[in-house]
Amino acid sequence: MAATGEGPPKEAGPHRQRRGHAEDSNTNTSTAESSGIGAREPGKALLHVPCTRSYPQDLHAQLHRRRAASRRLPRCCDRCGARDPLLCRCWEPKPPLSDNAIDAWRATIERTMPIGAPIVPIEVLQRFHRNGGADRELAEVVWAQTGGLIV
Repeated sequence: MAATGEGPPKEAGPHRQRRGHAEDSNTNTSTAESSGIGAREPGKALLHVPCTRSYPQDLHAQLHRRRAASRRLPRCCDRCGARDPLLCRCWEPKPPLSDNAIDAWRATIERTMPIGAPIVPIEVLQRFHRNGGADRELAEVVWAQTGGLIV
């Protein structure tokens, strides 16, 4: 099987028997030369040496590296301009608008209409439209004046 080139050779040469024996340090040079390894230096065996360097991994250093990396990224969100996906808050559900907030938006829109077209968030216009009556008419006027420009 090994002679035809199908699979690895089935030889049990001296380099396969060396593992874990004490007399290997004396025979390492002759074994490497006789087995044809040749790429290793005489007396050097492949050893696993664990890394002994210690790098500080405190939270401040980790966050500093993350911030530095996020500054190199392109903007991932067109609406808020966040570069880091963890900082993007566009997709979080927004709390419903209170009645006081709707009244404040209504007063602001009525006050700024003579100056120019007010730009209002879409959530406010949707709420005005759902309220019906005068609020619906106000929402339609704002929509027509802004040409569909929303925030």
